Amino acid sequence: MTRPDPPQWLWKLDRSELADFLSDPRAAIEQLEGVRAHLDSWWSELPEDTRGVFKNSTNTAGTVPGVYREDVAALGPMGEVESKDLRQPFKLPVVVLAYLKVIESG
Repeated sequence: MTRPDPPQWLWKLDRSELADFLSDPRAAIEQLEGVRAHLDSWWSELPEDTRGVFKNSTNTAGTVPGVYREDVAALGPMGEVESKDLRQPFKLPVVVLAYLKVIESG
C-alpha cells in the first residue's frame, strides 16, 4: 500500500472540517473549484496596472503598496490583511500569492 502525501494545509483544518472533507472528498473539490472561480472573477475585474503590480510582487516577497489594500479586500475574507493603513505596504494574503503562482505557470 502506498502512503499518501497530503498537502500541509490539510492538517490546519479543525476536526470538523477535516471530517467533512474525509466523508465527502468531492465536496472538498467543489469548494476548491469555487475558490478558484472566485479568484478568477476577482482577477479579471482588476485593472491591468493593478494586476501588473501584483505579478511583480513576487520580486518584493509579496509586498505591495498600501493603496492596493482595497483591491485585495474585494476578495472578501480571503483578502483580509492585518493592517488597514493605506499608506503602509502590506504582504499579499497567501491565497493571492498562490493564485499568482498558478497563473504564472498556466
